[in-house]
Amino acid sequence: MPWSKQGKDPDYRFSLANERTFLAWVRTALGFFTAAIAVDQLATTLNDHTLKPFICIALLIISVMCAVLGYLNWKGNEVAMRLDQGLDYSKAIKLIPLLIVSIVLALLTSIYYDTFS
Repeated sequence: MPWSKQGKDPDYRFSLANERTFLAWVRTALGFFTAAIAVDQLATTLNDHTLKPFICIALLIISVMCAVLGYLNWKGNEVAMRLDQGLDYSKAIKLIPLLIVSIVLALLTSIYYDTFS
């Protein structure tokens, strides 16, 4: 039996709130995707052959993670609501900020070396 037919239908308000949260994850994924394109096309001072690709790839990875983990979070919450179980926290809460910090550190390192060298 598919997961959407298990248990009982949850209160529509909770399903709609869960859907809005998923859509927020999708908007965030699009934002990171746009940032990757902007860095690639507009960051002319980052002509370093390693830093610019690192930042673009990291932003794209975060974008994909937001989309995939957002869907998995939405589906997990729907199943949990249908089966009257507790809701789990998303694993992305720990992982995505770490990736963002690595991008910021790479940028700060680049700025530092450009300024003082």
